[in-house]
Amino acid sequence: MDYTEAVLIITRTMCDQQGRMLEATEVKVPANRFEIGHGAELADDPHALFTPEELASEGIALII
Repeated sequence: MDYTEAVLIITRTMCDQQGRMLEATEVKVPANRFEIGHGAELADDPHALFTPEELASEGIALII
């Protein structure tokens, strides 16, 4: 990755019912390799549920 490339940083935290953090994940990837969008924006049917294999066949490789 070249230092001039844009970087996409995704931070996800999971908390329990009391608000205590259980897990924190940070993903850093080259921004030109991913498309980020809400599931309803990416799907023809916004209520459809897809398997990871079905999403991969559509070119969606990163699911948060």
